[in-house]
Amino acid sequence: MSSDESFIRLQNALASLAELGADHEQRISRMEQAYVTVVEMIRRHDERVDEFRALRDETDQKLAALIDAQVRAEDEISRLRAAQDETGQKLAETGQRLAETGQKLAETGQKLTVVTEAQVRAEDEMRRVREALAELAEAMASLTKKVAAITGGERPAG
Repeated sequence: MSSDESFIRLQNALASLAELGADHEQRISRMEQAYVTVVEMIRRHDERVDEFRALRDETDQKLAALIDAQVRAEDEISRLRAAQDETGQKLAETGQRLAETGQKLAETGQKLTVVTEAQVRAEDEMRRVREALAELAEAMASLTKKVAAITGGERPAG
């Protein structure tokens, strides 16, 4: 091989190497751009993860508040149920007492009726006794007059 051929080959090799170098530069440039894009995507991803964490924390706080409110509501419902049961029991007791009072009032009414009827009978009897006493007094007066007439007007010593 001659030195000219070697030189031409060397020039061709250098031209190919220059082409490869230029191609390599383009690839590196594209890789740098891809790297910048990946870094930007990672940054955006990190921002979204941070936003997600903030939203998750806010959601956790709201959920904790809801759970606390639920627990308080259940406690309040339990207290209300207990109060309702107590009120129901007191109402039942009051109803029982009212029934007993009603029964006693009915008994008292019956007794009052009996007493009233006895009073009416007693008043009737007293009227008859007064009438009998009045008749007896008239009979005594008549008898006294008759005895006085028989004995000559003298009244017996008493």
